[in-house]
Amino acid sequence: MKFDRRCFLAAGSTVLAGGVLARNAVAAEAKKPNVLFIAVDDLRTDLGCYGNKDIITPNIDRLAKTSTVFNRAHCQVAVCNASRASLMTGLRPDSVKVWYLRVHFRETTPDVVTLSQHFKQNGYFSTSFGKIYHTMYGAMEDPSSWSEQKEELTGHWIWTKEQMAALKALKEEKRKQGWPEPKVKRIRPPAIVCEDVKDNQRFDGNMVD
Repeated sequence: MKFDRRCFLAAGSTVLAGGVLARNAVAAEAKKPNVLFIAVDDLRTDLGCYGNKDIITPNIDRLAKTSTVFNRAHCQVAVCNASRASLMTGLRPDSVKVWYLRVHFRETTPDVVTLSQHFKQNGYFSTSFGKIYHTMYGAMEDPSSWSEQKEELTGHWIWTKEQMAALKALKEEKRKQGWPEPKVKRIRPPAIVCEDVKDNQRFDGNMVD
């Protein structure tokens, strides 16, 4: 698909979290721009286009040269779900009433029109993949925002059998100590691994494919 113009926005882990694609639904409106929105949790401005000399980001830097780069953009709230809810609805955190990971914005503001929903209602085909409207527990997406809902990709890391066995043993130990089951389920293996696997066995490589 050819893009007339690309708009890049970073919405706040250093892995590709999700993407939104809105393209013209009507060929006669070819002059309207297509929009590619990329959301990356916790990326900050650690990119070459923002002057970071240690981080090598040639593709994003090239994209930035033909895009609008915001030099004074500020995070609405330092929690990923709450920040995305604010950004995608256009409401301040105190208006959308999402300050935490567990709350979905449709629970607090059911009739709000999201950014992607606005595109859909105005002649665009709007779709996504990955994590856009997302909470840590519970509802993961917002079907009314999309012309087509892609299945969410899950899994951030590949763990060894030894790591999984150690994790199982640790959970059993905590159960014997009287930990509540929800707390036990939140115990995870190490976030940093160096397993020799193909890129698409990682969350971000799978996302790119």
